[in-house]
Formats: sequence, C-alpha cells, structure tokens
Amino acid sequence: MSAAKGAISKSSIVVRVGNIVVRIHASESRGYRFYQVADYSSGRRRLVTFRDESEARRKANEIAHKMASGQVDVLQLSSDDRAAYARAIQLLKPCGVSVVQNQL
Repeated sequence: MSAAKGAISKSSIVVRVGNIVVRIHASESRGYRFYQVADYSSGRRRLVTFRDESEARRKANEIAHKMASGQVDVLQLSSDDRAAYARAIQLLKPCGVSVVQNQL
C-alpha cells in the first residue's frame, strides 16, 4: 500500500541528560521537514515545533537540563492527593508546624 498524499513520516531523536530523556520527533508532511520536542516539564505533554533540527536539539537540551536539576514548573496532584495535602495543612496549622520543609 502506498502512503496517502500529505502523509506524515516520522523518526525519533533522543536527547539525554543524566537519566532524563527528551524525544524529538522528526516528521515530514507535504514535503516539509519539521521537528517536535516532547516537553513534559510542566507535568503534561506539550509538543514544541521547530523547522530547524539544531533549534529543536537546543530546546530539548534546555528542557532536559531543567528537569535534571529539578527546575520543573508545577507539581501535578490528583484530586485525592490535593485534598489530603489541604487537610494536612489544616490539621498542622494550630500546632505551628509547616508541611513544607525549609531549604537552606
């Protein structure tokens, strides 16, 4: 079977920093090559698209370094975890104890 007109062909590039892996999906559609960086740093998958492979690699390295050093945007909690966290704060407040640990 032949591919349909305008079909997308894909390959993957892997960027590693420590144990962090960021994938770059190289694709072609209608004769144009583009690169999509899979960014999970916010807790959700977000594809950032680039026309140039070097720009995509630069972004993937930036994301991987941020994730490896713990500089992620947000912590995603389930509704049960969010409720448990709120309850813990409520119960500890009268005692003057914080759930958050101070970092020096």
